[in-house]
Amino acid sequence: MSTRGLKALTGVLIGLGIVIMLGWPVLVGIPPKRQSSLQVKRGFVIRTVTAMSLLVVSVAGAGVGSVILLRRAREEYRQQAMANMRDLIEGAREDQLNRQPGERRTD
Repeated sequence: MSTRGLKALTGVLIGLGIVIMLGWPVLVGIPPKRQSSLQVKRGFVIRTVTAMSLLVVSVAGAGVGSVILLRRAREEYRQQAMANMRDLIEGAREDQLNRQPGERRTD
C-alpha cells in the first residue's frame, strides 16, 4: 500500500475510534434495569460488544498503521542522510582534486 493510502486509512481508523468513543452513549444506550427482559439485556450486550470490538479494531489498526508509517519515514530519512553524506564526501574530494599544488585553504 502506498504511503498516501496508508496515511488515509490510518486517519480514517483514528476518526472511527474517536466517533465510537464520543458516540458511545448513543450507540450503546442506557444499561437496562435488572427487571428488564432477557431480550432487552441481550440487545444491550450485543451493542456493547459490537461497539467495543469496533473500537479495539480501529485503535489497533491505527496503531499498526502509525508504526508502519514511522518505519517508512525513518528509512526514508536514513537513505536521504546517506545520500547527503555521499554528496558531501564527493564534493570535498572534488575540491581536494581541483586545488592547485601549494594553494592554501581560504576557509
